[in-house]
Amino acid sequence: LYSQFSQTIRENATVSTREIVRQVNANLNYYTNDILTIAGYARDLSKRTNELEREAIEQRLRSIVDSRQDIVCLILFDLEGTVLLSTSDAPFRPTEQLVTQAWFTRAIGGEGNFYFTGPHVQQLFTSSYPWVITYSQQISYTNEEGELSQGLLLIDMNFWAVSELCQGAKLGNTGYVYFIDNNGKIVYHPYQQLINSDLFNEDIEAVQEHIFGTFTSTFEGRERLVIVDTVNNARWRIVGVAYMDELMAGLRQDTTIMTIVLLYCIIIAIFLAR
Repeated sequence: LYSQFSQTIRENATVSTREIVRQVNANLNYYTNDILTIAGYARDLSKRTNELEREAIEQRLRSIVDSRQDIVCLILFDLEGTVLLSTSDAPFRPTEQLVTQAWFTRAIGGEGNFYFTGPHVQQLFTSSYPWVITYSQQISYTNEEGELSQGLLLIDMNFWAVSELCQGAKLGNTGYVYFIDNNGKIVYHPYQQLINSDLFNEDIEAVQEHIFGTFTSTFEGRERLVIVDTVNNARWRIVGVAYMDELMAGLRQDTTIMTIVLLYCIIIAIFLAR
């Protein structure tokens, strides 16, 4: 009975934990698809600069940014870093500082490639520094001569928009969900401040060995059930961590009850035998 209970509880805990991680993944995929839809709309507008004036295009893009609290700005650059379209009136940093940033360099290299950064302090403007995640993509746009040229589209999203997608995901009493990028760097972690202060450690090395799947590991004296799933659009990985001592707490209660019943039955059997 103990063996059967143990296996059943472990399997149920694995299934429920995996479903929570998949739900978070589905929410994140839905959000990133929404960003890709906005990017597609911006790409279409950027090819109509010979039909629409710059002010008209920027007004349409501003209407999107103004209607959403999660989007900070939407900007189109040429490949030299010159701003062509922008939803913000704030003064920009020099172009030589813009073209060296990761969101710029990683997206260059072929039209259609897009890139999601991890969370970072926005370094676009000289007057504001929000904490954002950046989407960037090399696209084609119509230049002043009516010819197609290559540019770079940027969409900055407030970091809280992504972090809110998994803040409500609870795996037991102390389990949690976090994101890492394809380089193994943490995109979101509920204990990020503790990690930065060296008060909490995360077993990134074990997760790096799994693109997706389920495994158990012992880290800092506690056995953990780890679920890894991949976010398609962002090339991130979602990691769910649940602690086995919490998941198996029900088994200990059942074992205690079974032991008491067994002892009671033994006492009765002895009494009847006498």
